[in-house]
Amino acid sequence: MKSIINKVALLSLLFTISGVVKAGIIDHSDYTEDTDQNLYFLDLGLFSPDTFANLKTGVSYAGYQWSLSTVDQFTQFLGNATGTSIPTWNGSNLGDIDLNPANLSNTINLLSGSSNITPWFTLDGQQLGQAEAIFHTGNFNDVHLRTGSSSRLGLFVRTAAQVPEPSTLAIFALGMIGLASRRFKKQS
Repeated sequence: MKSIINKVALLSLLFTISGVVKAGIIDHSDYTEDTDQNLYFLDLGLFSPDTFANLKTGVSYAGYQWSLSTVDQFTQFLGNATGTSIPTWNGSNLGDIDLNPANLSNTINLLSGSSNITPWFTLDGQQLGQAEAIFHTGNFNDVHLRTGSSSRLGLFVRTAAQVPEPSTLAIFALGMIGLASRRFKKQS
C-alpha cells in the first residue's frame, strides 16, 4: 500500500513539473482563456471602435490594456478550442476551415458569450495590415480568413497572469505529502 502511495506521489510531482496537467480553454464571463497560449480573448461586441487605426490602439477593460489579436493567435485559439488542425495563414485568403456544427457553435459562444454575433471581426494581420475572420454557420460551418476588413468588431487579447491552477496545486501538495511521509518513515 505504501509503495502505491509513493508511486502516486512521484507521478503527481512529475505531472506538475512537466506541465502535463493543463486546462486548455476556460470560458470566463467576459473573456475566454487559452492556457496553451497564456492569453485571454475578450468577448466580441464589448467594444466596436470605428476604424482599423482605433482597433490597433487597443482598448482598456477591467483595468487591463487589451490589444488586437493577431491572425496567428486567433488560428491557434481556434485549433485549441476545436481540436482541429488549422493551417498557417500566409496572407492570402484562407477559406473553408471546416468545423462541425457543434465546434463552430461552441467557438462562437466562447468568443462572444452567445451565438448571436456579427459573423465577422477584425484581426491584426501584422505586416499585412488589417485582416478579417468570418464565421459561416448553417450549411457551411466553416471559418474564412482574408486581408482587409469591413467589420467594426475587433478580437482583443491580453497576456494571462501566471497563476497556478488549483488542480496543479493539489497534485503538487499530494506529491509533497507523499515524499514527506516517506522521509519520516525512514527516520523512524
